[in-house]
Amino acid sequence: VADEDSKKKAPSVMREMREGFAYLKAWKGMLAFLLILMPINMVFAPSGSLMPIYVTEYFGRGVEELAMIEISFGASFIIGGVVLGVWGGTKRKMHTILGAGVVTGVAGVGAGLVPSDMFVLALLWFFVTGFAVAVLNGCAMGVMQNAVRADMQGRVFSLVGSVSMAMAPIGLAIAGPFADMAGVPPWFIVAGIVTTALMVLGILTPSVMKLEDYVTEQAKVEER
Repeated sequence: VADEDSKKKAPSVMREMREGFAYLKAWKGMLAFLLILMPINMVFAPSGSLMPIYVTEYFGRGVEELAMIEISFGASFIIGGVVLGVWGGTKRKMHTILGAGVVTGVAGVGAGLVPSDMFVLALLWFFVTGFAVAVLNGCAMGVMQNAVRADMQGRVFSLVGSVSMAMAPIGLAIAGPFADMAGVPPWFIVAGIVTTALMVLGILTPSVMKLEDYVTEQAKVEER
């Protein structure tokens, strides 16, 4: 009997994911915000797999230069996280998120346009990318944690995490053949343009720009 009761009480993963989706579906601002952010993972996730080709075939460099790009991105990511932790972002966090997203997109285009004899410039662009991604991710997670109800955070974050992870192999499946035909730099340009366009879409979407206002209003209602 105890086993049957525990099975009845045990949460269903699929049921909880459906509840998370229903929660987001009813909140247009948060759903639009996530739909704008998640495709960025699809276009930028393949970068790690494409980087060796970018360094060896496009620049004609070797392992040392590949390590330099990885270090440049990683170091700037840490620096971006520290800066965000000290600074905290703008008063309206959505401005920081969308601004960092635009910088990420511009840096992606820049990395794609770097001449093959200017490797140092590529290092600079990936340093900018790492910094911007850290600020974007940190601020976006802060907004979500502040906005989503505590009892729904597990369901919502699990759903968002699953979809975001699914975006990576999809992006790689598209980026691989694309890079074979056109090269790696054009993919970086496409990724940058898509990211910038998504950020502009966010700026033009009132429910996204006013997301934090909605959270504040809901908190006031609950206090009453």
